Amino acid sequence: TGPWAWHGGQGELHEQVRKSIRVTMQGAEEKRDRPEVVRGLTAFMKVLVPPPGVDVARGRLDGKAVARGKAIFRRLDCGKCHKGDTLTSNGAHDVGVRDEGGRRKFNPPSLRGVSQRYGLLHDNRAKGLGDLLRRVGHEGSGELEEKEVRDLVRYLRSL
Repeated sequence: TGPWAWHGGQGELHEQVRKSIRVTMQGAEEKRDRPEVVRGLTAFMKVLVPPPGVDVARGRLDGKAVARGKAIFRRLDCGKCHKGDTLTSNGAHDVGVRDEGGRRKFNPPSLRGVSQRYGLLHDNRAKGLGDLLRRVGHEGSGELEEKEVRDLVRYLRSL
């Protein structure tokens, strides 16, 4: 979902694709500005759907823990940045962590399929949802008891 890039600095998906080819993937010079490559990758990305939550995929939903976790998600107002069907929002937000460059504002990713990711935050400093909430920290997570962290993780694993 846009805006694109971890910092929310790209307004259009095709701009982010072009930049990723040039900078991140260091694409071959002759392929860098080929419009058909950027168009094709952009079109492909637009039809991708997020994977199911890992507990959904494995048929291991704990409905009571998910409901408690959803209530915690609401109580902490996580929906101010992770809202709507996509569970994200436009723009960059201060999430209570600082990167190596001193930036505090980040483009919130969709929480759809978040449990299928191995590294979280733009630099992968959190190795999973529990690590993000317990060790790294995220806005509001410092006030949670261990049982609440477990329930919130169960909710997020259902998305």
